[in-house]
Amino acid sequence: MKILHVIPPYYKDDEVLDNALSLIGRMLDSTEIHVAAFEEDMQKVATLPITCHTIYHRHPLTEWISVPSQYIKILYQVMPDVVHIHGSWNLFGANVEKWSRKRGFKVVLSPHDRLRKHVWNLGFFKTRLLPTVCYQCNMVRHCCALHAGNEQERDNLAALKWNRHITMVRHDQLHLMQAFYQRVIDRDIHRQMSVDERQSVCYLLHTALSGDLRQTDRLPTSVMERLSAEQWRRIFIYTQKEEVTDLILKGIEIQQLQIPYRHPVSAPPTESSTHLNRENGIVGMLADVRKHVKKRTVTLRHLSDLYQTFIQLDCDEDELCRELKEKKMARFTARMEQVLSEIFFLTEGFMPVRQRNDNHTEKIRKSIILKP
Repeated sequence: MKILHVIPPYYKDDEVLDNALSLIGRMLDSTEIHVAAFEEDMQKVATLPITCHTIYHRHPLTEWISVPSQYIKILYQVMPDVVHIHGSWNLFGANVEKWSRKRGFKVVLSPHDRLRKHVWNLGFFKTRLLPTVCYQCNMVRHCCALHAGNEQERDNLAALKWNRHITMVRHDQLHLMQAFYQRVIDRDIHRQMSVDERQSVCYLLHTALSGDLRQTDRLPTSVMERLSAEQWRRIFIYTQKEEVTDLILKGIEIQQLQIPYRHPVSAPPTESSTHLNRENGIVGMLADVRKHVKKRTVTLRHLSDLYQTFIQLDCDEDELCRELKEKKMARFTARMEQVLSEIFFLTEGFMPVRQRNDNHTEKIRKSIILKP
């Protein structure tokens, strides 16, 4: 794990720098630490046995070009897993968040009590209102997560309602700090998954729901057996978020796979509260899925419920098609059939209407995230 700590210049305020160095100093043995700071702060930073990256103030007229270029050069030189910004009410810190986020790096922020009400109300209209509107609010909103050093700071950050991803970790809790960084790294775990991992998820879901072991041409078992422990860890993190861990475990059991990763025994099988209501019938379930697709909250659990309803469908197909057309659900149903055929291998014999693959189908795929 590689962390780049960025310490913006806080003139006449050494408390932020001291708090940052206190946190960094306790983590030297647990992670690979890099620190980017301005030359006036480097004297204190250099006292720690870490890799330091100095940002120099050039001519005032060219500073708006030289400082960003220096930081971006450091960013790509280090290639960190997480960029950790310390403090707030600093334009450079807000720019660091923006420059890092736009280049695909994950950013966390430690305000170090600089967003509490006392600091907030101190000369608000004179010194806080303009920074709040221009950059501070956006900086907090766009961070992957906020780090609070104590319960009071956590409550203050929660009261702002700018970012709901808040974690309270004291500076002496190193194992919790590492876990915090790991959660941030795993937040978009689907972007780190390889094609083999995605296909393994699809095949295991199909196996769990249908019990069909004959479709070996779609994904040889040897591909899943070659997956490393880290790849299986990513699969379980992703399926836990999608609420289908129980189906993945069932698929592994049916396939009799010996995987190098041990899923935590303490984690019970998924008991999702977002199951679709089958009492509403296939049309009602499709309407619920369409609502989730529009809100971009659809999960693999929703799709697995819908798939099971399709393969257990026992009704007059002509009457069903007529009802779908009356409620203007026919095209959406055709697009969902296309998606289910790609993820769960739904066959034409279980499709009441002809599947459809167009630009709207691609939007549904993007809302589902997983692409085989």
